[in-house]
Amino acid sequence: MDDRATRIQAIKDRIAEFVRRRDWERYQDPKSLALSILIEAAELAEHFQWAEREDIRHYRRAKWREIEDELTDVLIYCIGFANANRIDLTRAIGRKLRRNQRKYPLRLFNRRTSRSTVVVRRAHQPKRRKPRR
Repeated sequence: MDDRATRIQAIKDRIAEFVRRRDWERYQDPKSLALSILIEAAELAEHFQWAEREDIRHYRRAKWREIEDELTDVLIYCIGFANANRIDLTRAIGRKLRRNQRKYPLRLFNRRTSRSTVVVRRAHQPKRRKPRR
């Protein structure tokens, strides 16, 4: 199995079968799966928490295997979430990318545009509310 030859549905089916054969469907509710995604993402982040870019560049193969395992755990839970909640990942990703294309147009967000960092910061700042009188 590799990325070029595998369809998303095949992966979804393998994960669903793994869960079904262990009778884990009862644990596949949105809250439990969302929390599991967060926990696994935190385990992934731990590998980078105090590392500088230069340190990361020198991680050994064994370290990257650990990172790959944590990333895979995140993906398995994300796909399990999609399975349990009948989310078509291909459609959902397509819709989200289209929204992001409108939100982050190329004319504002590319390497040649010096404004992109300013615009990104503004886009992600919380909106200020007017004080109540």
